[in-house]
Amino acid sequence: MTFASYLRYLKVKTDSLEKNMKPNVHSCRKYTTFKSPYTAQPPREVIAVFCSAAAEVGLWPLNAQFGASDITGNGNDGTATGTQLAPGPYGDADGAFLFSGNANSYIAISNNGRLDVRYSFTILAHIYPTGQIGPIFDYSGNNNWALHLWQSSPTTLLMQPVGRDGYFSSHIRADVLQQSAWNYVGTTYNNATGIASLWNNGELVNEAHIGVAEVASQYPVRVGVRDGDNRYFAGRIACLQLYNYAMTQEQIAAMRDACKGPPWSASSQFDTVHSADRADINTRETAYKAGAWAARTNDVDQWLMRDLGEVKVVTGIITRGRNYSPDWPHRPHDQYVTSYVISYGIENGDEQFYTNATNETIVFTGNQDRDTEVFNDFLAYSGSIEARFVKIHPRTWHEHISMRAKVVTFEVRLSYTLYNSSSLFVQTSQGAVGLSQDAVGTRIIGGRIAGRRVQNLPEPVIITFTPLQDYAKEGRCVFWDFEAKAGQGAWSTEGCESRGEENGRYRCACNHLTNFAVLFNVHGGVFGDHEKPLEVITAVGCVMSIVCLILTLLSVVLTRVVQALETFADTVVLTTEKYTVVRPSVALQAADISPEELDKGQGNDSNSLKEGNVSSFTWKDSRDFQQTADISILLPANISNMIQISDSSASGDKPNEADRSWITRQIRRAFSIMALFGLTWVFGFFVISDASLVFAYLFCIFNTLQGLFIFIFHCAMREDMAKWWKKINCITGKWKRGRYQVAQGDTPFSPAAETPETIALNNV
Repeated sequence: MTFASYLRYLKVKTDSLEKNMKPNVHSCRKYTTFKSPYTAQPPREVIAVFCSAAAEVGLWPLNAQFGASDITGNGNDGTATGTQLAPGPYGDADGAFLFSGNANSYIAISNNGRLDVRYSFTILAHIYPTGQIGPIFDYSGNNNWALHLWQSSPTTLLMQPVGRDGYFSSHIRADVLQQSAWNYVGTTYNNATGIASLWNNGELVNEAHIGVAEVASQYPVRVGVRDGDNRYFAGRIACLQLYNYAMTQEQIAAMRDACKGPPWSASSQFDTVHSADRADINTRETAYKAGAWAARTNDVDQWLMRDLGEVKVVTGIITRGRNYSPDWPHRPHDQYVTSYVISYGIENGDEQFYTNATNETIVFTGNQDRDTEVFNDFLAYSGSIEARFVKIHPRTWHEHISMRAKVVTFEVRLSYTLYNSSSLFVQTSQGAVGLSQDAVGTRIIGGRIAGRRVQNLPEPVIITFTPLQDYAKEGRCVFWDFEAKAGQGAWSTEGCESRGEENGRYRCACNHLTNFAVLFNVHGGVFGDHEKPLEVITAVGCVMSIVCLILTLLSVVLTRVVQALETFADTVVLTTEKYTVVRPSVALQAADISPEELDKGQGNDSNSLKEGNVSSFTWKDSRDFQQTADISILLPANISNMIQISDSSASGDKPNEADRSWITRQIRRAFSIMALFGLTWVFGFFVISDASLVFAYLFCIFNTLQGLFIFIFHCAMREDMAKWWKKINCITGKWKRGRYQVAQGDTPFSPAAETPETIALNNV
């Protein structure tokens, strides 16, 4: 390869070549001074247009570690004035630069030509705006406008790619910024399509056709101010990035964490271009930055340390030697570390060396050339370690202590599955922990590692759930146990615990990976301390209702029995040896005995009455009359007559006053019961919809006491039922005293009992 291969076109002391050139690659840069790496001649002043592939041309982390330096190695370091370190977008305490919003707070970035994106570009940054308006990234064109990205209002992001010829294209803006919050903003321009775009938090927020042929980007850059302007950016800026091509959405999203990562540090550095930030395993040498970290001196006291940011499981170390590039202005270097030992720790000060079973420090084999990776797997030695800090101590080396490295940590691919429905997780019976009354109240999330069964983790997995609806009771964190219920599966709380509820979200901690959810008692109450009184009211009311319903049933049965007994007593004669109960007027009719027959002396004999010979009093003769046959005929006839009378009373053409009163009472009772039942469920509706405590008490009272109300309306308030209850009391009282007594054979009758017309009977 020769010097000419670096120049697409070359013409000394003229610009005619530049005017006729039509670039067909991502970025073309103009250099007015160029030095060939292949000759010892001094730099020649030329006009050269060099078209390179897509690349990162500027990266300024703007944090405590790198300050305003350009870590791409292109040599365009910034100089900060009137700024201070502030918390950054990644949670680091000194991860951003704070701008005061005045003329004395800014960063000036030189442009050696590598920042001249000219055709296509991408600008990315994390910004935390607190002011009204000001420049974020502005090419300062000697008081002339050039390419710039601004905050043009408290919430507006604006970009304008001014043409190289001074042409002002249309600006593009989007009202997307959040004040006092981190915004990951960006802008892109594609020369091939003429499309300019604005991005916020990885999303496209606006785009327009601009059609600028060549962008004015040949000037130095100012961050926070613009020369000759009194508008200044106020807030924080971090991880400022510049690329010479238009990124896609996926690429922009991938660059969000471009400045994030545990830093390398070292015991010393040969100079600034050989600093510890050059120790990454994929570092490439450039014209301005070395291809590896290099120690200041060659001795066993040198070290290179990686801060992992948190305690991780370390499984090995990968090392490489110093990378070489023809861009490097000096001779090639064949430098690498051939052996090393390591130490590690969780906190500064607790350092220990990696040893074998006999407590001897293990010496690892290093590299034998510049670029080949050598992996030392800890599993082949004493096993993995837990550490935050890992330090590499070179023991032997080739030419000079220079190395690139990577600390290998335990990394697995964790897959997640989100289930919107619990239909795949239905337990046929009560679960392992008595969860039959609970229901899934969140989406189900499953986590798994391919080929591994993760259990008994030292640090639990934290899962946050948003309930599908509001629940009054606290949820229970569960997982789906596939082995429960003889392989049918069930929800279980084993190994899971609740970490409380915050802002309507439930946090669960589980020591294993499977399918997780939160169960809620959807059948439980919503009235807190009032649930117990409501349960007592329900229990007492139900008992009262059951008792009253039993009394109502007994009332109906007993009154029917009494009716049957009275009808029977009014139609037949009940006889024993010594007791007689008779109602002559009805009995005579039932026995088909006419007055004429009484006159013949076949119906009465006072002596016979005294002696208890009843057959000769009412029946013609016990020998001439079959009692059983007459009863079998008379009872159905009486029942039929009663039905006909009731029917005629209720539906006759001309109902009397008693009929109308009876109908009115029945209608009133029906409407009372209907209103009672309907009112109860009105209360129930309000309980369900509003969870009102008052309606809850009303619902419990009225619903559980319906049996009592039925008893009141159908027994206590009915006159006919009250009459039958009196008769029942009367009957039961007399029954206890000695059967329905009119006269007893051993006691003489009064004179009034000698004739049928004057017999005194109990009116039952």
